[in-house]
Formats: sequence, structure tokens, C-alpha cells
Amino acid sequence: RVAELPGLELLALTTNGSQLHRLAAPLRDGGVSRLNISLDSLNPRKFRHLTRHGNLDQVIAGIDAAVAPGAADGPARFYHLGDSATRVGFISPHSDNFCHLCNRVRVTVEGRLLLCLGNEHSADLRAVLRQPDYHRDQLKMAIVEAVARKPERHHFDHGPEPQVLRFMNTTGG
Repeated sequence: RVAELPGLELLALTTNGSQLHRLAAPLRDGGVSRLNISLDSLNPRKFRHLTRHGNLDQVIAGIDAAVAPGAADGPARFYHLGDSATRVGFISPHSDNFCHLCNRVRVTVEGRLLLCLGNEHSADLRAVLRQPDYHRDQLKMAIVEAVARKPERHHFDHGPEPQVLRFMNTTGG
């Protein structure tokens, strides 16, 4: 239903791709129009080591399902690696503070709306949904109010010991 919100031009999902082989079609049919797939390595052994349990072949099968013939014919188009060229993007927040251009938010599995990967600004959407007198307008208002608090920049530094407040595997996307 998120894809049906008025004014929403693009619904993107960031995933590790582990379940994409079975969920690509339902996600596409549900209005997801772009996928960002995080790959820790293209070496199967290193991938399993880095993810502690991941199966690279399963992730590749999920990517194949997302770009299968006819996948772009549905209500949404999945963007994928081209036949003749591969595009790889790196996020370089230290050398280029791009936060003022960022229009992304994430929802964690616990229902927190994260406004920035580099800050702890968030809104507890689960609490809104669990209110006894819940109405959808309350959720809309909570999202609008949260996005208005989206920070203008991150505060990463180049210190020797990074302080990890939230690991990416708990962040969701």
C-alpha cells in the first residue's frame, strides 16, 4: 500500500538479497520500482565468511529473478545491471557530504523510521500503529513530522575508533 501513496514517485528497497529469489515478483507487483542489493563479496567463500551464513548463489538467483524476462513488463520496472556494462556505485560520505541531496529513509524490522544512516534520528512507527485508537492519518502525520526533522548532514569523522551505534544488519531497508 505504500506504493499507492499520492505523490510517491519511486519506491526503492535495499536488501541483502537473501530472499529475493522468492520475493522478487511479489515486491514488483507490490509497487517496488528499484532494488539496491548489498553484496559483501562476489567470492562465495568470502561472502559466507563476511555474512556469517549467507549464500552467494541464492542472492545471485534472486537478482536473476528480479531481472527475468518480463520482469520489466509489470507495473514497476526493476533496474538492474546492463547486458554490456556493469555500474558499481560507492558511497563516499567522508569526501562528499551529500546529505542535503538525500531523499531516503529506512524502516527497520522493529518499525523505526530512520532518517539518516549516519545519525540516530528516527521515529517509532510501531508505537503509532499499536495505539488503541490508531487511525491511518496518525501514521501519515508521524511520517511527515519525522521527515521534517531529517538532518541536513551527517557527522562522520576519521577517528581511529569508529563508534558503532547501530549495525547495518539491524537497520533494515
